[in-house]
Amino acid sequence: MFDECPRTTHHRLSARQHARVNSDRAENIQRRHELFAGKMWEILQPKMKDPQRLYGTLEREIIYYRDHKKCAVCGADVIWPEAEIHHVDPHSQGGRTSLQNGALVHKHCHPMGQTAMERFAKEWRQRRAAVKAPVPSVEEIALAAEADDNGDV
Repeated sequence: MFDECPRTTHHRLSARQHARVNSDRAENIQRRHELFAGKMWEILQPKMKDPQRLYGTLEREIIYYRDHKKCAVCGADVIWPEAEIHHVDPHSQGGRTSLQNGALVHKHCHPMGQTAMERFAKEWRQRRAAVKAPVPSVEEIALAAEADDNGDV
């Protein structure tokens, strides 16, 4: 159709190659990334998640004895191998892995899904407010654990 001058085609390719090379330089990519990340941080204003997702053995034991070995969902006794600690405020939504945010539940009672977790959190807070049970000290928990190990409970 149209015959292009080889010189024009070569000149056009050189200009494209030159532009691409300049925009792909490491410092340009880094600068664009920093600009983008900064703007996204301003817009989204993210909250940093608690880096610890799981409760450790000590925290699990404290919650286990604090909750008197009772499941926060069904109210039945929980034996240690069936015990799980549920984040009342979900970790995925910024809930901390702390003693105040943990509740003892059976593996099979563990709330799953948004609706179940919201219902659990609401009911758990209502029960906590009604009871206003004091949190046992570390010494009290240690004594309860020792008595449990000795079969005194």
